[in-house]
Amino acid sequence: MTETRPPASLPADLPGRFRDEFPITATRAYLFSGGLAPAALRVSRAVEEWVHRWQSDPGCLWDEVFTEWEAVRERLGRLFGCPAGCIAIVDGTSRASNLAVQLLNVEPGANVVVDATTYPSSLYPWLLPAQAGVEVRRAASGRAGLAASVDELAALVDDRTVAVSVSHIEANTGVRHDLRPIADLAHEHGAALIVDLAQSAGVLPIDIARDGIDLASGTAMKWLLGPPGIGYLYVSEALLARTGAPMAGYVGTELDEAVRGRPPLATGEMTLRFAPDARRHELGLASLLGMPGLRAGLDLILEAGTGAISAHVERLVSRCFDGLETLGVAATTPRAPDCRGGLLSVPVARPMELHAFLRERGVDVWGYDKGGLIRADPHLFNNDHDIDRLLDGIDAFMRERGRVASQPA
Repeated sequence: MTETRPPASLPADLPGRFRDEFPITATRAYLFSGGLAPAALRVSRAVEEWVHRWQSDPGCLWDEVFTEWEAVRERLGRLFGCPAGCIAIVDGTSRASNLAVQLLNVEPGANVVVDATTYPSSLYPWLLPAQAGVEVRRAASGRAGLAASVDELAALVDDRTVAVSVSHIEANTGVRHDLRPIADLAHEHGAALIVDLAQSAGVLPIDIARDGIDLASGTAMKWLLGPPGIGYLYVSEALLARTGAPMAGYVGTELDEAVRGRPPLATGEMTLRFAPDARRHELGLASLLGMPGLRAGLDLILEAGTGAISAHVERLVSRCFDGLETLGVAATTPRAPDCRGGLLSVPVARPMELHAFLRERGVDVWGYDKGGLIRADPHLFNNDHDIDRLLDGIDAFMRERGRVASQPA
């Protein structure tokens, strides 16, 4: 199979600079950073150093808890082009998505518009009993990739719409939304644009203000190269100015100073004072173990630059498209670069069998049995050889066990 493709090029700039940071690349072609990225050396060392200090002198860590926290917040602000105060550090995308719904405090009779890209963590909070009076309108799309067009969304948006909620990159197909037109549509009706950034932050340049995003959620453990157990919520300054906090904890809230120091009072006489920015949505301590790892992962992303990462990943995905075409295998992900992110989805008849076959050959992708597909997510540390190993593995699978499905679902 290899001879049917051009020989692998010399290492591109990014893998040339960063590949040695990822020990897994010495033996495996790891292509699932959109699920759980492998730990870079600087990330694992940051976590290990925290564990060592936890063992030897845990008291010293207390002095750095919020310093580390603010360092992560500041880096996320730089990554997204927004004030650090618009970022709350939480435990994952699902927590952030629930907070986004709750802080809107929607009244019965309103509606929210979603489409097939809207990830469960962003859809399910609208289906809770507390939102029973809110109509969920789901835009259907006949186009490959399942992402609704602006016109399809517009057909459902009206002046009772409180939010349009989509994923920037759809996790199963890799389809990308053009966010600015959707933001304009939502804002024309006084609605908020809620975006799940889990599959785009770290692999695509993101400018939250340019794209008109009002609320965003995401996680550290995917393209941001951080550890599990940490996520983030973005709240625009405009929303911060007119919304409160649906929950209260000691990190983002305190008892009003006028009450402190007095004898116990009746609940009605006590007043909570919330942080003036997104910190109000932080209840207790985030993952202290994971915080230094996330800071290190964000430093790596910022050092490489999301523009360079995006261009590098685009080249690898295009190489994969070319190789699949040679094999007679079609992808679900759209070919046009501006219509997709960093992941490539391939419909196959036996995804888990192919997944296991590739793992035996040292190639890591992900198989979705229910969706009938495998997914490959190259990142800044991957190179041409990793893509060729994947293509060779698919070729070998078909030679030994028969063709994979070649038509998108």
